[in-house]
Amino acid sequence: MTKMTNAPLMESRSAWLEIHPRLGMSLMDHLWNRLDGAYPNRWRAAFANHQAVENWREAWAEAFAEDGIRPEEIRPAIAACRRVYDWPPSLAEFLKVCRPQADPRIEWAEAIESMRVRLRGIGGDEWSRPQVYWAAVAIGWHDLNSQSWESIKARWINALAHARSDPVPPYMVALPAPGQQSISAEDARKRIAHLAEMLASKMTGEAP
Repeated sequence: MTKMTNAPLMESRSAWLEIHPRLGMSLMDHLWNRLDGAYPNRWRAAFANHQAVENWREAWAEAFAEDGIRPEEIRPAIAACRRVYDWPPSLAEFLKVCRPQADPRIEWAEAIESMRVRLRGIGGDEWSRPQVYWAAVAIGWHDLNSQSWESIKARWINALAHARSDPVPPYMVALPAPGQQSISAEDARKRIAHLAEMLASKMTGEAP
């Protein structure tokens, strides 16, 4: 029997463990160094041997992938750790400062606006975390856009709680079928160029 794997999750996890072209080391190794600098002696002393460091790298990279943590969230999280924790943070503590408790109503408003941008057909939608996107997908655009906060509150909170943490899929240009074109040739060229840029970026595998 073939074992099923979550390809997007594995890809996101690998991004934290592979060598970053600009850093010359993995993002996890860079984070280890940053925490070692923030907590001189205390951070390093928590690791008995090289295997303990490897276990830390694997566990934290997996958690970052599952929670959809982005590299740009790490710097402010380290700064928050210095303010909040006298001793080096555990994984759970680090995730709390990396992704403070979100306000579901703010994320509901984000979902409406970001999905509206996405449905314009030109891309450019932004999401604070993958779960907001997947919760919006689970509810559907019609209900998301037509119901008030009070009427959709319980459903939205439940959707967030059970939302997938897979990365938000890139916007894919949907061109009309031959003979049914409703956009100009110039717009079509722009959409194709936009798709080509995204595909090229994905193929190069450049880290953010």
